[in-house]
Formats: sequence, structure tokens, C-alpha cells
Amino acid sequence: MKCLQIRVENFRNIDCAEVEFVPEVNLFYGNNAQGKTNLLEAVFYGTIGKSFRDNHDKNLIKFGEELFSIHLEYTSDQENARTQTVDFRVMDKKKQILHNGVYVRKLSDFVGDFRTVLFCPNHLSLIKEGPAERRDFLDMAISQLYPNYLKALQKYSKILQQRNKLLRDAKENREKYRDILNQTLEIWSDQLAAEGAVISFYRWIYIQKIDVHVRNVFMVMMEGNERTEVSYSPSFGQKVLEQVVSELEKPDETDQRRFQAVKTAFLQKVEDLYKKQFKEAKEREIGAGTTLYGAHKDDMVVLLNNREARLFASQGQQRSLALAIKIGEGEISKQVTGEYPIFLFDDVLSELDHTRKEYLLRHIEGKQVIMTSCEPDVVQNRDIRIWHVEQGTYRLEE
Repeated sequence: MKCLQIRVENFRNIDCAEVEFVPEVNLFYGNNAQGKTNLLEAVFYGTIGKSFRDNHDKNLIKFGEELFSIHLEYTSDQENARTQTVDFRVMDKKKQILHNGVYVRKLSDFVGDFRTVLFCPNHLSLIKEGPAERRDFLDMAISQLYPNYLKALQKYSKILQQRNKLLRDAKENREKYRDILNQTLEIWSDQLAAEGAVISFYRWIYIQKIDVHVRNVFMVMMEGNERTEVSYSPSFGQKVLEQVVSELEKPDETDQRRFQAVKTAFLQKVEDLYKKQFKEAKEREIGAGTTLYGAHKDDMVVLLNNREARLFASQGQQRSLALAIKIGEGEISKQVTGEYPIFLFDDVLSELDHTRKEYLLRHIEGKQVIMTSCEPDVVQNRDIRIWHVEQGTYRLEE
């Protein structure tokens, strides 16, 4: 996959900009707070219709303006592939999306067509931070590959909000909300369990894939001296999950009949587990006023030499593991879709030591990269297009 061009208007500090990309390395350099990351953010916005820095679209609109727009042109790596477009027009509380000139009714109908792997300095803390950061990583990566995952995630979020509201109300006045609690809590619980099972299934198969890539990358990077393991930790416990999957075949996406059979069996077992958890935790959840179990409590556990890397790995080891995870994300995208995504690096090379930087640069050879840096010579001896960025304007250097 290659991004060919982007046009941006009234986005962050960008008044109006048009940039054409080359198939390999595209570097945007300049001082801080000039707009380097803003352009990268606009490209990423085309991936999933949201920013990686702000959850509120209104904050992305240039000060004094009423809306922003982004136009992206991209193409597949397949022979004779046609150029495709995606357009976003975003006002305070309204978002319009056009894919190849046709209005997109739901974001989930588009996500996965334009794929990127984002690597920014915050991701170097992916290992040491809490579960929320690792869930965000999983959600962003998996949503681009499996449309059913994003749909389940969106439904789950809405159901969770309703269930939590009911639990908060019941905590404040159990007597007043007794009838509605008895009538609807189980309904919300069953719906949450069903969508949570779908989320768990795709997290389970994705983490199996990322485990293989992290092992391979980390072994080469550390010259075979360290052992890693990445595993899925759902709210009902890893041991219970192991019991569930021990009775299932390994999901093989090249055999759709077998894959669907494994998925159906997994969903039924995990949905029942969630329902059981919700039933047993009813009084505790009312006392807490919130949902204590479910997919929103999942984690991706990373072990180094059989110990939790978050607690025992050095900062250098944690950074190497984070780098291996991001490289693995790109490889899985290629494995599932048949082509590499676009790699977006936001000033990440300056945060890596020489060894890790050289490993990353070797790995991305032949792939399209859009990167930012404060210096123009961060990448050497490569085919590269360089842009200087100043106050939201982009000047191509010859």
C-alpha cells in the first residue's frame, strides 16, 4: 500500500497544504511546534477517522475556523491497482466521510481500507505503562484488519456506558432503581458478554501472531540471549482461557471453514464465562457503581525471561520489546492483507540508540515511510524526499 498525496485545510496549524509522497522514505523536518506531527496526524486520521493525540475532533480545527478537511489519495501494491480516495470533512459535531466519492454511512464500513502503522515516542512506553495503553494498541491494530472487531468494539462501548449508568444509579439509590435494575441489568450483561466475546476472540488470535513476531525480532536484536512471550490476559483469567482454548483447534485463516468453527466454539464458551462473571459480581458492581469485568479490563502481558517485562525489564529492554511489537504489527498487516501498510514515524528515531535505530531502518527498506524529525540528516544513504516544515507550511527541498 502506498499513500500518493494528501491535501489538508484548517487542520491544527495548517491553513492549506498539499503534499505528494514518494514510495519509500518521506521526511518532514523542522523545529518543534511547526507542524511536522500535524501532517503525520492528518495522514493517520485517514486510517481510522480519529487522531492519535486527541479524542475530540473539534480540537483539531484550526483556531478561528469552522471545519477542517483532509483528502487522501492512495493505491494498493497490486499490479494495475487504481488510485483510491478518502475525504473527511469535520465540523464541531458533524463528520462526513467519502470513499472514492461515495458517502460512508459508518466508520466501520471504511476502516481497514487505508492501513498504517504509527510509531511515536509514547509507544516506547508501551511495555511499562498500564493495560489501557496496550488495549489501545490492540484496538488500533486489530480494527484495521478485522471489520467485525471494530463493530463489536463500538457496540461494546455503547452497551458499557448504559450498563455503567444503571450501576451508578443503583449505587446512589438502590430502592428507587430496584425495578429497572432487576428488569434490565441482565439484558445489558448478556449484550456486553456477546460483544465482549467477539473482542476477546480477535485479541486472542492477534496476540498469538504478535507473540511469534516479537520472539523472532527480539532474538535477532538481542543476538539470541533473551526469551520473550506475549500472551492474552482477559478479565476472567489466563488459566481459564488456557482451559477454553485447549479444547479448540488452532485458528487457521487460510481455511475459512475451520476458522469459523473455532470462532463459533470460542464465542460460545467465552460469552458464557462473561455472563457467569457478571452474575456473580452483581452486588460488588452495584457497590462500586461500575462494571468490574469484561473486555475493557483485558491486558496484553509481555514476559522477558519468564518475568513480567513491565516490572523487571530495563528501559533498554522495554524499548526493544516495544520496537519488536510495532515491527510485528506491520508484519501481521502484511500477513493478513497481502501487503505492507504505510509506516508513520513521529520523531521516533531520535529516541532510539544507534543499534535499535539501524535495526528499524534495515527492516523498513522497500516500504513506504512517512517520518518527522528535527534534523534533515536522520536518514542517510537512501532514496528520500525531504520537506522543510515551518509554521504549518511544507517546502520541498531539491
